[in-house]
Order: sequence, then structure tokens, then C-alpha cells
Amino acid sequence: MSIDDLFNDTPSTPKVWVERLALHESIELAAFQEIPLTPGLNIIWAEEGKQDKRKGESALLGHGVGKTSFCRLLRYCLGEKHYAPKHFRERIVEAYPEGYVAASVWIDGNKWEVAQPFDARKKSYFAKDCDFSNLFVSEQLLSKDEYIDALSHCVFGASDSLILPGSGQVITWEHLLSWCTRDQEAHLDNFSVWRAPRSESESPSFKWPSKDPIELVRFCLGYVEADEQRLQVQCQRLENEIETLKKEVDGLALQPQFFHDEIASRLRKTLNVSGLVPVSSDNVDLFTPSSLLEMAKSRLKKKRDKIEKEKERLLLLDDQRLAAN
Repeated sequence: MSIDDLFNDTPSTPKVWVERLALHESIELAAFQEIPLTPGLNIIWAEEGKQDKRKGESALLGHGVGKTSFCRLLRYCLGEKHYAPKHFRERIVEAYPEGYVAASVWIDGNKWEVAQPFDARKKSYFAKDCDFSNLFVSEQLLSKDEYIDALSHCVFGASDSLILPGSGQVITWEHLLSWCTRDQEAHLDNFSVWRAPRSESESPSFKWPSKDPIELVRFCLGYVEADEQRLQVQCQRLENEIETLKKEVDGLALQPQFFHDEIASRLRKTLNVSGLVPVSSDNVDLFTPSSLLEMAKSRLKKKRDKIEKEKERLLLLDDQRLAAN
């Protein structure tokens, strides 16, 4: 696929896009902050503060005005678990205990209204083809699972997921969201790192963290041919067979030692020697066939001598019995 083909195949309307984001102090009150958005490129511009050199003040330079928070709230409305680290969420809930963030989300041509609470213990609102002003009182509310299913079905089709042939990783909407909305905290990290631990996003992980994200991007951009997918599946199957055979070889490698230990144990028991006596050694004089034969003859002689003594004792007892009679 050429770059021209890629742009020519681009749909005129995004499959998923957000029309507005709003902040509510409670469900009873109108939004105190509303940000409209349009399909295409939207720029969040932070105005710089004024400098006052006499008071030793410096300009804000666009920092701390809420750009990252806006992106996190947007992700929150698109299905991510958290909108900020725990300590930040606690401060927001303290300031807005009944607060909500709401969004109008277009999914495959259908408009959804979404409202997520700042306090995770409170109710979330999801409705399809509903006027935003009626969202909090709508009788046709849907569940978050139905909302995520709509997003997944829109992006992945009937399968609602994508399976990477290399690792077998199941790619869901949450994986794709991680790629499309990379953490601010991960900006200096590797390309395949989309979520920084300190952001506390709790997005789903990958089986192969260094390879799966790149494979996901290639699949989504259409840079994986059918033959490559088939070969990847075949390679993975062969690698699995190799791992299975390695385990079998490791198991078989232990068998000689197992049989050796078993025979050595029986031999020590038969010869009535302690476990400290080696059964095999580089010293040819220890436990050679001739030495084993001599040990066996010695034990046999002792047994025979014992039998002769028992015979003599038996004869003596028999004489005593006859005399007693």
C-alpha cells in the first residue's frame, strides 16, 4: 500500500469522534465548562500568564492550565478506568463531590451521550440517540459494557477484537485507545510505551510489551500483508513446538540420573553400605565387577557359616530332646 492509497482510503467522517466535553458540578446543574470539538484537528491553546518582574513573578508558559487533565477526562469518557492519579482524584472529589464529566461521542454515525462521575462510587450514564439535556433523566440508559461493545464493534467489526498472530494477544478497544491517546508522562519513553505507570491509567497490558504495540500499529495502518500473517502464525506454531520439545528433552535428560540414583540406592541396600559410599567413580578399584564379586562371595560365606552354626545348634537341641524323653 502506498501513501497515496492510504490517504485515498481514509473515510470522510471518523468512525469515532467526540463532539463536546462538559464539566458539571452535579447532575442537577448545567455545565460550568463546555468545550466543543470538530472532526479533524483540534488545538487546545493555553494562554500564557503575565509577567510581573517587580514581584518576582514569571509567566505560566502554558503549564498547569489543564491540557493533560482535558485529555485524561476525554479518555475517561471513552472507556478508560481512571481520569487521574489517585491523589489527584481525591482532591477533585473533595472539590466536586457530586461532579461529572460528560461527552457527546459519535460512534459509526450514531451519537452517544456519556456522563462519568468524578467519584467512582456514583452512577455512570450512557445513552444512544439521546438529547444531552435529557441524559440524566433518560429512561433508556444503557450499560458501560454496551457502550464499550459499540466502540469495539465499530472499530473491529463483528469479532469485537483483533488477535495478533505472533503472540496471540487479543487486542481490545482499550488497547487501541492507549495508542490513540498516549500518556503525557510517556513522551520521552520508547515508542511502544503508551502508558506510564505514574499516570495510573490501568490500561490493559501486552504479552510482548516491546513487539505487540508495534504490530498493533502495523495492523491498524494496513501494513501487514495476508502472507505475512500466515507466516507469523506458522512461525509461532513452530516456536511453540520447539518449546514443547525443549521441555521434553529436559525431562528425558533427567531420566538417566533418576535411574542411576534408583539402582545405586538398591545396590547400597543390598550390600548394606551407607549412602556415603559412591556407586560410580573415576577410581576403577571401587565397585568394579571383580570387587563386587568378592563382596558378594564374602557375604555368601558369612551366610553359609551362620547356617552351619544354626545346624549345630539344632542338633544339640535335638539330642537334649531325646534325653528328656
